[in-house]
Amino acid sequence: TKDLGTLKLIKKTSHIKGKVTETNGLALANKMVSAFSPSGGGFSMTRTAADGTYDLLAPVGSWMVMVEPPGAGRQGGGQPEQGSTYVSNDPPQRIELAANQTVENVNFKLTQANATVSGTVVDESTNQVVTTLFGWAGVKGELGKGMTGLGGSVQNGSFTIQAPAGTYTLFLGLPPGSEYNPVATVSVTVAANQTPQATLNVKKANETINVKLVDDTNTQITGIDG
Repeated sequence: TKDLGTLKLIKKTSHIKGKVTETNGLALANKMVSAFSPSGGGFSMTRTAADGTYDLLAPVGSWMVMVEPPGAGRQGGGQPEQGSTYVSNDPPQRIELAANQTVENVNFKLTQANATVSGTVVDESTNQVVTTLFGWAGVKGELGKGMTGLGGSVQNGSFTIQAPAGTYTLFLGLPPGSEYNPVATVSVTVAANQTPQATLNVKKANETINVKLVDDTNTQITGIDG
């Protein structure tokens, strides 16, 4: 048995209140509203009532408040929360809370994700779907507003993205060290209740960039990951 010391809890004495609605003003019930500390020191969440209002308890401090999903949501890349047909237009709102304070009118509007973009990732040299590739496909455009956009993971060379009807730029994100590089973005227009198909091309990463790190005396620096 190892003594881990004393765990101290902070009492939540302050409130953040607001309302979540559709863009047409319709109140949205059971939507997740959460707050996180920018310093990484806490998290709080609640759900909206039948009239779209919420009351979020939080300790004293600075909080970033958002309705799920925040464009780059907890379901991965801004995809709607499980079972949801809405996405958020609004970035997180920063709120400063004092002891026993109530901050009101922290409101959010959601847009209905009534369309779907599906597609495949294809090797441009072979015109074959790349089923071994790990990556992330996303769209940005009408919901940009400084956010990373909506998206979803690429699985077995395919992807599916829920989004509101509109025109978007479809792009592919790949991790460092991937054996492929994206070729170009693609413009896609999607209507309500429609599922257009799109193709994102990639090419083999067959070139290497070698870099040497030196200090101000031109002495090589070693042991640094980058």
